[in-house]
Amino acid sequence: MSVRRLIHDKTKDFINGTGTEPDTILLTPDMAMYLAEEFRNRHDITPGKLPDKLYGMQLIVMQRGDVVVAYTGGGWDVSQ
Repeated sequence: MSVRRLIHDKTKDFINGTGTEPDTILLTPDMAMYLAEEFRNRHDITPGKLPDKLYGMQLIVMQRGDVVVAYTGGGWDVSQ
């Protein structure tokens, strides 16, 4: 299974806006960009203009060197 497919499978609930359980996923920078683009494409999100709440789920991305940690969970306020 490709890394891209693995990341997509792990994050499909987030991308579709249907997930309820928090999940922590390790991503490379290009995978983080792929995930963000998939989410924007499916929800018609304008880059840089994210609302405070996105279907009860947000994506928090923290880069540490070449590793990106992406956390998806419910009820986070992305404006902070």
